[in-house]
Amino acid sequence: MVVICGWCKRYLGTKEPADRALVSHEICSVCAARLGWKESPILVVSPKRRDLVPVLEELLRGSPRIQITLDRRRGSRRERPEPPQPAPERRRADRRRGAVLMLA
Repeated sequence: MVVICGWCKRYLGTKEPADRALVSHEICSVCAARLGWKESPILVVSPKRRDLVPVLEELLRGSPRIQITLDRRRGSRRERPEPPQPAPERRRADRRRGAVLMLA
């Protein structure tokens, strides 16, 4: 008997009797963990990796569904040069005191 996940259709192995060509359904550990999710996550893919979207949809298939979307931003804010900020003045009054020698 062949065992597959009832949610994502992944192959989970075989069980006795192995001589029959029957299919049984269980839930895999990944899909069992997904059942506890309150919201479905969103996976953002770079436009340069657009060809991976169908592959990711197949690999991440299951319940609840993981949403896959292409990034629509036109540039990275990190690449823009920012003007250097002046360093804050950290010095205050001189904390050093003259050496004091005390004799008892």
